[in-house]
Formats: sequence, structure tokens, C-alpha cells
Amino acid sequence: MKQKIFYTLALCLPAICASAQSTQDTLTNHISFSDEQLIVPLTPTYLEDVTEAANWGRNWFIDLKGGASAFLGSPIGCSDVFGRLQPVLQAGLGKWFTPAVGGRVVYQGMRLKDSQITSQKYNNVHADFLYNVTNRLNRDEHGLARWDCIPYVGLGLIQHVESGRKPLAVHYGVMARYRLSKRFHLAAELGALTTFRDFDGYGAGNKLGDNMLNLTVGLTYTIGKVGWKKVVDARPYMSQNEWLNEYVSALQKRNHLLAKQCQDDRIALAEYRKILEIEGLLNLYRDRLPKANRPRSLYPRNDYSGLNSLRARLANRKWNGLSGTIACDTLGSQDSAQTGQILVHKIDSVLIVPKESNGSLEDYLKAINSGRTGIGAPVYFFFELGTDQLTDQSQIINLDEIARLAKIYNLKVKITGAADSATGNTTINNHLSKERADYLAEKLQSMGVKENNISTFYEGGINRFTPIRANRNSSVILSL
Repeated sequence: MKQKIFYTLALCLPAICASAQSTQDTLTNHISFSDEQLIVPLTPTYLEDVTEAANWGRNWFIDLKGGASAFLGSPIGCSDVFGRLQPVLQAGLGKWFTPAVGGRVVYQGMRLKDSQITSQKYNNVHADFLYNVTNRLNRDEHGLARWDCIPYVGLGLIQHVESGRKPLAVHYGVMARYRLSKRFHLAAELGALTTFRDFDGYGAGNKLGDNMLNLTVGLTYTIGKVGWKKVVDARPYMSQNEWLNEYVSALQKRNHLLAKQCQDDRIALAEYRKILEIEGLLNLYRDRLPKANRPRSLYPRNDYSGLNSLRARLANRKWNGLSGTIACDTLGSQDSAQTGQILVHKIDSVLIVPKESNGSLEDYLKAINSGRTGIGAPVYFFFELGTDQLTDQSQIINLDEIARLAKIYNLKVKITGAADSATGNTTINNHLSKERADYLAEKLQSMGVKENNISTFYEGGINRFTPIRANRNSSVILSL
């Protein structure tokens, strides 16, 4: 029969290896990403000659210019352009919305000479659309150029002060700027306007024909924030995102295949264990069977040895320390002879007590009865860094058991809070250790443990345990 079992195992093991190799080959063929391909933050790159539109706090400007103007009406009169020159003053407020597009409102006026060579006063207000034709040339890191050439066109009202006429006027021209500093520009402007012929009181009122030329020079000052924000090139991020989506999809398929392989292996191993157990060979080959790979805990875990010992000792509290009077059953004669041990029945578990330790156990039980020591080993509860929150809420199970035993046997509960001295200062650690001990005390009271049976102590920061996180604890000891 045993030979048959071995033949079965010999046939099945190659099948499992072949299945695992097939699955591994599938995974290798499916995922083409190399181990060296790392996900690293991208260094931003910027689109060439592309900037963000200016918000309302950026790239406003005011300009102030002075120069000369010449009015050329219809009829023209008997004087040339130079005979008509008059001083002109110009002030404006504007804003650049993009490096190429802007707008402004301008006041212009002083005096003009009409067709009769008579000096007249005028006022002119107009709004202009500006277009910088050199906006892509020789820009610095702020998007500013040394030279700008800016044609413009606009519409406004021109007022003849003596006659009171206010006809519409079309404005057009070109402005050149030279940047002196980040905010100051030297600006020169050659402009003109066209309005109706009767503006100066001569000519038909329903036709365009009166014109004015002006040449001005002055300064332009930028207010608010200066310059332009570059636009980040999104294409590298889009490519990375596409790669990440493909990578996630490949990992999902890989995880699915691995989960299926793991499930198949668990089923096969369970069958092998069953066969070995039936044949009585499980203990002989136990060390050859693979052990379950359980995830390693980040925090120390209780093995309940303290609670198990507590149950045993409470069940035999009246034992006088002599093996002949303990309430126990011996193990089978063969096992008892080999191990030299006594089996002690307890509430929910089994305690193996070596025969030769009767004297030390008697002393320990006497110390418990006298109140000089606690019952069993301390039970530790671990907390998150800087808080009184348990690292794992399943630890409440230990607290439930402690509360149950404390209530049944009217036991005393000693709680000692602590924090790790590697983080925080003395004040913080003292406060944390108190909060952690008080937290467990409140929990035990809510579970029915009497308040006068609970005592709390606070150690502050300690470095007694390794790793460091193990020092973020509170210990609980029960005593009579």
C-alpha cells in the first residue's frame, strides 16, 4: 500500500511542477516590462511659444506720450502738413491678454489747425485693439522681448470744443517699443484718425474726409505682475499614464494567474496531506511538506501563553504544590514514561508541567497567593505611533478574555502604559503612556470589571523592546 502511495505522489509531483512551469511561462510571455523600468517623477517640459492667458492681475500698462499732430481736413485749405503742426498729448491705460493680443483706452488732445489755418481745441477718446506682430521673437524666460512692433486699430469719439460736435472717429497706426527694464518701455507711435468732413465746420456732414496724423514718443509702465507663464507639455504625462494603465492591466492578469496557480497548489497539497494522514505517514513527512506562507506582521503578536497559563493556575488555585494532590490525569503509559510529564486539565486548554519543577511551581503559586506577583505573563497591547489607537482591533479579543476572568475570580488588573523613547519628547511620551493605559482601563470598565480592581501606571518613553514600534504598548497583569 505504501508503495502505491509513493507511486501516486511520484506521478502527481511532476504534474504540479509542469503546471507551475506552464503558468510561469505564461506570465513571462504576457508581461514584457523589464525590472529596470521604474516609475519616476517626470521633469516638466514646456510647449514652445505657448503661454497661459493673463489673469486680471497681470500685464496691465499705462503710457504717457507727447508729440505733434497735423489736421488734414476736407477741404484741405492752402497750407501744407508742416504748416498745420500742433502739439499733442496722449495718455492711455491698457492690458495684454496674451503675448500677441492686447487692448487699451486712450485720451488724446490739445489743439489743431483747421482748413482755414485757425487754431482750435479738441478732445479725443478711443479704444484700440493691439496686435504684437513680433510676439514670438527673442523672448526671455518671462516671455518678454527687447523690441516690439504693435499695429493697432480702434474706434472712438472726437470733440470739437468750439462747435461742440462729437462725431465718431476711426483710429489706426503702429507703435514700436524698446524694453528698458522689466517694467519700463520706451515707446514711439505713428497714428492717424479719420472722421466726418464737417468736424471742423467745413464740408459735408455725411461723408468721411477729415483726417489727423500724429507722431508721439513717451514711456510705457507695466503694473501688476509682469510676464507670462509657460504651458506645461502634457504629452509625456499622457504617455506615462498610458504605460501605467497597460502595466496595471498586466499586473491584474498576472495576479489572476498566480491566484489560480496558488489555489490549485493548495488543493493538491490538501489531498497529499489527507493521503499521508490516512497512511499514518503525516508526522514522518511533515517537515517535507511546504509550509503556508503567511504575511509577516508588522507588530509583535500575543501567543496567548499567558492566558493559557492563567486558566490552568486558576483551575488549580488550591493545589499545595505537591504532584500527588493535583487534579490531573496522566498521559498514556508509554508517553508518560518517555516524557516524564503530567497532563493538567484546565478550563479551556492544556498545561504541561515537568515533574521535576514541583518545587519552583510551588514557590510561584505561593507568591501568587501572597499577592507578591501576577498570574501568568503580561499581555501586551500595541498602539499606533503618537495615538491611543490599537494597531490591530483584533487585540480586543485578549481584553475580552481578561475581563471575563477578572470578573469570574474577582481578580486585580494592573495596567502599565508606555511609549517609545525614540520618537517624541518626555512630555509627549508621558502623556501618551497615560492615554494608552487609561484607554485599556476604560475598555475593561465598559466590559464589567470593577473600577476599584483596576490600577494604572505610566512608564513614559522606553526602549526595552526591538523593533522600536514594540515599545508603543500597554501591558496588563492579573493578580489575586
